[in-house]
This record gives sequence, C-alpha cells and structure tokens, in this order.
Amino acid sequence: MDKVSIVIPVYNNEKYVKESIESALNQTYQNTEVIAIDDGSTDKSPEILKKYSRKIKIISKKNGGTSSALNAGIKAMTGEWFKWLGGDDVLLPNAVEELMKVTKNLKNKEKFIIVSDFYFIDSSGKLIGEKVIDKSYAELDNFHMNTVLLDHFFGNSNASIIYRSALTKFGGFDGNFNNLPDYELWLRYCLLNGVRILSIPKFLLKYRIHQDSISSNTSQKKWAQENDRVRKHILSQLDTTKQASYLKALKEYQKSNSPSNVEKMKDFFNLKKYVNNIILKFFSEKHSIQLVKSYRKITRSKKPIQTKKKYSKQQW
Repeated sequence: MDKVSIVIPVYNNEKYVKESIESALNQTYQNTEVIAIDDGSTDKSPEILKKYSRKIKIISKKNGGTSSALNAGIKAMTGEWFKWLGGDDVLLPNAVEELMKVTKNLKNKEKFIIVSDFYFIDSSGKLIGEKVIDKSYAELDNFHMNTVLLDHFFGNSNASIIYRSALTKFGGFDGNFNNLPDYELWLRYCLLNGVRILSIPKFLLKYRIHQDSISSNTSQKKWAQENDRVRKHILSQLDTTKQASYLKALKEYQKSNSPSNVEKMKDFFNLKKYVNNIILKFFSEKHSIQLVKSYRKITRSKKPIQTKKKYSKQQW
C-alpha cells in the first residue's frame, strides 16, 4: 500500500487548523503521514500545531508564501503520493482512500493529476455551494482538455493527489506565482510535460471561504489578471507553432461557449440574473455570495447561487 503524504501549509489559521489536521489524521486510508508547515504564523497556530507533535511532522520557517511552504513539505515527505490540504480546509474521511483507488489502474502514475469534486463552506463550516467538474472533459484528448484548462482552472489542488516522481521530474511550486501556485503547476505539467487531469465524481473536500482567505479578498478582476499572467508564462515556454495552435483553439473554445445575441438579450431583460452577474464579476467571491444572498432575499429568489462559470461540452 503506497504511503500518502498530506502536506498542510499553515499561516495564521488558528481558527481552522485544528479541524484541518483532525480531518487529515482521521482518514480511512491507513498509510498516511501528515506534515504541517508553519510559514511564520503570528497568531496561535504554532501553539495548536505543537499539541499534535506526536502525531504529525511539524516544520517551522520564515514566512515565504504558499509555494515555499509546500516545497518545504514536499522536501520532507516520505510518501509516494503528495496530497495538499489548506490549513483552513477539511478533508472528508474517505478522501484519500477514494483518490488512491483510482491510482491502482494507472500504468504511468506521474502522468496524472487526480482530482475530485468539492464543497464550499463558510467560516462556521456551513455548506454554501459545491463544485462539480464537468465529466465531459474526460472525453477530450489532451490538447483540448489543456485548452479548457487555459480558459479556466476547473479543479482544486486541495482536492487532488500527485505522484511524487512527477514533482521530482517536472518541478514543485513556483514562488513567482504565490497567488495561483496550483494553476501554474497544473498548466506547466499538462501543457509542457504531457500530464493529464483525471477527475472522479465524488465530493471529497470542504473548501473554506472566509474573510481572511486570499480567495475571499481578491476581486474577480484581480483573479482574471493573475490567471492571464500564468497563462502567458506557460505559453511563452512553448514553441511558436504550439503557441499558435493553443491560442487559436482557446479563441474558438471561448467563442463556442459565449452566449448568442438572443441569449444576451434575454439575460439583459432578466433583471435578477443581470444583477447577479454584475455582482459576481466585480466583487470577491466571499462578498459576491453575501451580496447575492441579500439581493435574492429581497427579490424572493430561491435559485442556488452559482459562483463559478459552468461550461457544457463543446466540439470546436
């Protein structure tokens, strides 16, 4: 049975890190190790970690960002598989077991990133949404799946697992992209090293959105700029022919997934949906959810809040 190393980067997560560690320790999969990296926390996180010193491996370092914390954990791991877990997120008890079931049938394990669906929870742990990865992506070849990934980051690294030799061959997390280290790594692995994303239709993670998280306090516009920076960085490492092929495919994909003029007019006159979209475009995810909830309460709308753009299968 392969060992799985659950690496938890911790920075001022005193409110949530206990729950995160407990979820990692209480996995149904028996062969795991838990490594927590205190990235220079200034709150009570170090004290909380110390209480688990007999059960987990603790690494303390100066604050250097998520990438450096993850790389420190990777350097210390002894398992065959790397599992990232945020210091404020929660694994479902069967998360590692379900992810590892998929690995048994893989011949070239380093060529896959295995990822699951996940829930969104708030600061109190209340379920506020969910993310289901479009299963039609599995029918796409690598080129077209990579094109979708260039358009948007459709997974969550906290819900994924990666073979250790991939980290050795293709590199760890890039400190130049501390806001989106996982997106940079996924694009680098898939576009430059032939790795394929393999998703499983199970909810295995609770991804927390709260007032102190980066994802909650960054506007959609800022995220779009960061995503574009990552894309340009990866594409610049391809030869001109491949760059052109991907840019053409990306343009066609985005065009095929844009609403028709008729649909745009319907959306415009559907005031509730129009206001919803404006809110989601210009505010951070945390504030978007709060504002949309308030707006829908006023308008008595009971439709679920969609915080992420959904894509249907397209042939382009």
